Amino acid sequence: CEGGLHAMLRAWSLSRDQLVGIGARHHRALPPANPLQLAIAKAGGGGGGGSTQLYQYQEAGAQGAHYRGYSLMTGRFNLVHRKYLRMFAEELPQSFRDYINTHKPTCEDMTLSFMISNRTGKPPLHIRAVEACRRTIEHGDMHWSVTGWNMKRTLCLNRLAGEFGRMPLVHSRCNIALNASQLYEGS
Repeated sequence: CEGGLHAMLRAWSLSRDQLVGIGARHHRALPPANPLQLAIAKAGGGGGGGSTQLYQYQEAGAQGAHYRGYSLMTGRFNLVHRKYLRMFAEELPQSFRDYINTHKPTCEDMTLSFMISNRTGKPPLHIRAVEACRRTIEHGDMHWSVTGWNMKRTLCLNRLAGEFGRMPLVHSRCNIALNASQLYEGS
């Protein structure tokens, strides 16, 4: 997967204020009276900060990032400017830290995506990995062993939207090929 790292470095060097990664995921706003809204509310996933809209976390799938788009990256394999890591470590409100610490391993990468999109107003950049590289990087996905993984991620998503007082994540369909010489734009 050496080519993947080079492609990520090249993409990141062209836009250092964005998070660059291969694990694309997305969120969607839930319509009113959706049964999932009731489950989220029951589980305490409404969040604070006055946000009333609820959201669902969704896997983008191997090709889904190209067709449906994405709005955040998983924490498995990313490049990010150190100023965001410093911001995460030093400026993150205590309420966020407490929530992350009590909801591992589901919330830390999402919090970073929220922070960066909130600061920049931009989506992350997705590097479209070839399947062999993707399997190497994503081998042994932890989320398959965590009961209720997607619901936990959905609760985190809604908690963060509440804490931010809005949804700062930005959807994109832009996918950069592994060799970084081709750019795919979804229609």
